[in-house]
Amino acid sequence: MKQYMIVIAVMVSVISAQGVQAQDGKNEKKRDTLEAYRFESIPVVELPMGIQEMVAIDYEKSWIAKAYKNKKKIYKIELKKINSQTQVIFVNAEGKLVKLNSES
Repeated sequence: MKQYMIVIAVMVSVISAQGVQAQDGKNEKKRDTLEAYRFESIPVVELPMGIQEMVAIDYEKSWIAKAYKNKKKIYKIELKKINSQTQVIFVNAEGKLVKLNSES
């Protein structure tokens, strides 16, 4: 009888430890996701040429008003249109559009 209680106690502690490890993995993913949204302002002239060329071609009636960069080298670009509307796009250094994932 005592052996069964010891076995059950060991199994409960192992299962609990696995739950804690799984939770740590979820927290790490959330941190990575949040990091993708932390941008620091940079001068527009410091944008890679790939981005500047993409904006000139794909958004010819807009200009870059503000630029931001995060640690993952994703750029947040605020475009101003001729009619004074603002559009925000996210691109990589090559000028390809990037979709930021939001995981819950």
